[in-house]
Amino acid sequence: MTWEKLSSIIKNWTNVWDERPFVQLQASQLVKGSIEGLSFTTPDLETATLALFELKIRSSARAEAAAKEIETTIYSIGHQPIHWLMQARKNLQLLKYHETPNDQYTNSIYVILRDGYTEHNGRYGLYVGETSKTVGERFAQHLSGIDAGRGLQGHGMQLMYSLMWPWQKVPGAKRLYYESALHKALELKNENGPKVSGNAEVIDNWPKRFQRKLLRELAEN
Repeated sequence: MTWEKLSSIIKNWTNVWDERPFVQLQASQLVKGSIEGLSFTTPDLETATLALFELKIRSSARAEAAAKEIETTIYSIGHQPIHWLMQARKNLQLLKYHETPNDQYTNSIYVILRDGYTEHNGRYGLYVGETSKTVGERFAQHLSGIDAGRGLQGHGMQLMYSLMWPWQKVPGAKRLYYESALHKALELKNENGPKVSGNAEVIDNWPKRFQRKLLRELAEN
């Protein structure tokens, strides 16, 4: 199993209630694809972390050995698994896509993993943004310093497709509200990370009845 195939599974992981995108894959496939991704100049920590999660909930000796191999590789290149990733992904269950998908919408919401925070903040953080470009083009701009978010030129690592909700494009008039909703959802239950940055419209300015489930959860925390 190549890294490209594992990455494709993550990019198409649109069901937020599905917690195991790699459940059908063998341990050897997860090791091969994850280590390939970790060999890149900018290592793919998202794929490796999700593979680790899958392997660690299996009970076989083969899965245990595979998880150890991936984890050892991550630490050997000076990084660590993204320990808060599954909780952040679970928080997406609070969000609702209020629009009917429309090919005319041009704005996308994206999430970037960035390094450089303290261990107290879980080392890795997230930047949430919106763009009318492709998310790949916008990510490249951040790394090049073009209208870049704070710290991203030096610390931006990769796009986080597993957290990039909604996968549908959003209407331009509501782009800041969807960006803000994702930002707020990712901040929940993250005492030990991630630190979330980017612009967020204050909740008092959100449209009426927008993201009511998220707002209830925010009110309780």
